[in-house]
Amino acid sequence: MKQVFRRTWRLGLTSIFAVFLMSSPRVRGGEDFGSWHALTLRFFNNEHWTLSAVSQLRFNDDSSRLFAFGVTPQVTYKASPYLRLGMNYTYLPAKLPGESDFLDQHRWESEINPRWPVNEWLTLDLRNRFELRWLEGRAGTNERLRHRPQATFHLKGFGPLESIYINNEFFYDFDTNQYKQNRLVPLGLNFRLNSNTVFSTYYMWWSVRGGDDWKRSHVLGTQLSLSF
Repeated sequence: MKQVFRRTWRLGLTSIFAVFLMSSPRVRGGEDFGSWHALTLRFFNNEHWTLSAVSQLRFNDDSSRLFAFGVTPQVTYKASPYLRLGMNYTYLPAKLPGESDFLDQHRWESEINPRWPVNEWLTLDLRNRFELRWLEGRAGTNERLRHRPQATFHLKGFGPLESIYINNEFFYDFDTNQYKQNRLVPLGLNFRLNSNTVFSTYYMWWSVRGGDDWKRSHVLGTQLSLSF
């Protein structure tokens, strides 16, 4: 029975992921397809502190056009098994829709992230981030709030597939006093390649508000995490 259960789960996860891979590029009604790729390097990690850096590339227009790239040094303090605090700096030049030049974006980010290890197979966490942003071409600063609830399901007996996760992130912009962006990840997969390396891939439905209209994109993302 246990082997049948494992085979069923493997087949189900593989089928779902295959559906996302095959359906994501086939966008409709002005929707777009893109791909986001990230590399995380963890330089120091102990009981209380983690020092890391994230670099990323983002493509749109059927994943043919680089529209953003950046780097983020991060400091995380593990206050308890149930609370993590973070400070980050992000440099993320990006192209506006229809533009060919990159505009600089600098962000100072602070995070208060509660988490709840429910049991050995389920962890819930809530990333709460406040961003103070400097955007090229705009006077002053822009403040933004981001909230991302996530559920992570830990797996055993699935080879390198260590866990699956789902999350949804909400963005609130203080300049416009509007809910401006949403990033829904209905499926993410974490593969442990060895004790120091994790590869992750996910499907995201990305919605951005411009005026009264929303632009939506299908995104296939990857992330490679290395610990030293």
